[in-house]
Amino acid sequence: MERNDRHVQRPPADTRPPADGSRHEPAHGDGKGRQEPRTRKAHRDLRHAGRDGLDLEPRRLPPPRRRAVVGRSRRRRDRHHRRRHRAADPVGEVKNGRDPAAGRDHAGARRIEAPADTRRDLHGAECLESRLPPSRCRRFDGDDWPGYAHPARAEATDLAVISHLAAAAAAVALSPAAAPGVTPTTITIGGTVPLSGPAAAFGSVARGSDAYFKYVNARGGVHGRKIVYKYVDDAYDPAKTVVATQQLVEQDKVFALFDTVGTDNALAIRGYVNDRKVPALFVGSGVSKIADEHAKYPWMMGYLPSFVGEGAMDGRRIAKVAPRAKIAVLYENSDFGKDLLNGLRAGLGGKAKIVATQSYETTDNDVASQIARLRASKADTLMLFATPLFAIKGYVGANRLGWHPTIYVSSVAISPDIMQIARLAATPREVENSISIAFVKDPTSPVWKKDKAVKLYRSILARYMPAARPLDVYNYYGMAVAYSLVDVLKKAGANPTRDSVLRTATHLNERNPFLLPGIRIKTSPNDYYPMAKAQFVRYRRGLWVLFGHLVDARR
Repeated sequence: MERNDRHVQRPPADTRPPADGSRHEPAHGDGKGRQEPRTRKAHRDLRHAGRDGLDLEPRRLPPPRRRAVVGRSRRRRDRHHRRRHRAADPVGEVKNGRDPAAGRDHAGARRIEAPADTRRDLHGAECLESRLPPSRCRRFDGDDWPGYAHPARAEATDLAVISHLAAAAAAVALSPAAAPGVTPTTITIGGTVPLSGPAAAFGSVARGSDAYFKYVNARGGVHGRKIVYKYVDDAYDPAKTVVATQQLVEQDKVFALFDTVGTDNALAIRGYVNDRKVPALFVGSGVSKIADEHAKYPWMMGYLPSFVGEGAMDGRRIAKVAPRAKIAVLYENSDFGKDLLNGLRAGLGGKAKIVATQSYETTDNDVASQIARLRASKADTLMLFATPLFAIKGYVGANRLGWHPTIYVSSVAISPDIMQIARLAATPREVENSISIAFVKDPTSPVWKKDKAVKLYRSILARYMPAARPLDVYNYYGMAVAYSLVDVLKKAGANPTRDSVLRTATHLNERNPFLLPGIRIKTSPNDYYPMAKAQFVRYRRGLWVLFGHLVDARR
């Protein structure tokens, strides 16, 4: 073919090559300059045709005409065709380092013809199957279709696909089943809380936690999963706690239990959750049984400072500042109240003296008779080891009798709104200078007005709990404990299991911004007391004021 694209046809008898060494072939077409598809027999190496007296260059002629590979030299084009041929014939053998197919032409062009719906005229560039759009036709070119259509390669492709699917199926079969309560988009936790009954004030703990979870969800959740928090009212009744917990685990399929409020309530379910191997994390109790018996019941962990430690802190302070004090104790008849009383006795260390004790039941309507007996002991110090409602009743009872001792009140009953009610129900004088311990920041105090965690608390309240009472610090505590749970879920990994969550919960060393500076949430497999320190506070003019320094709250 000449440079001006005119087709020159030599007589059949003239088999000499052109003077420039190029190769001319008979043209096929319709007389209008358009070529048509053609088939051609395999090429012969004419170097051995010397008997015809031909003077040919001693080089192998190129393979049959294919669509031009733009930018490649003839030698590179030859290598390209050989590679395509080897790829299309995977069953061929290589001998002496050479592929036997490399030196022969694609003689089986008909055998490797592409399927009709993908076949294409290599010269006319027109799709032979009109049902395919042109964009699909252009996906194949002259270099692609032989390898694509080769039966041996198609079989190899089928085997590769089958192998891939089998491997995927095996991976699915060997992968651990998704943990209950965990989906690609959600992770469900549950808990019980007294929304009604004698300890209904604690219901704000769950509402505060729920608000914090909503805040986390609005920022993408934990590893892309939204936290779904289901909490059920148990009215502070351990029997109802058991029923509600079984429902959460067996029907609602929660992943873990969170912040079960109440000492007796938590103890009522720890055998069940241990048998089911369901994590019951950060229950609202500091009772010693939960931490001290962790080897037997490893699936439950508390959060509050030890009640024994809190009582011991009170006892050590009284022994130091008032070694001749006469102490009267009102306590709840439960492990909660008994732990505080035992800690008090240990902390006193023989100094001062407990002159009277009176217990109450959570079903009692009043504690006036108990307060009267305590006053009769002529004690000058009153310990109110009680929940919020009964702490208020203790203040009111003492005020009615005109009794104004130094009062220590348990840390679970010192929310500013509870103290405000006590001030109104009794007198400011009765409540003023009460002493307790604290471990979270007081968001109602001007001391923390510019604190980042307190600002976050206020913004979450405004966004998710606009009707919340400003003085209800149980909301704040709920966010503090929720922060720790979110921390555990993050560290448990993108595919958490109940085992991984428990393992993470027992290896914490967390700086929780909602807690007082210097207090960390720290655990180990042998230490189930997350909070080891606390600080004394005194109630003055409607506010709790920190004094002293952080004190060991373990024992």
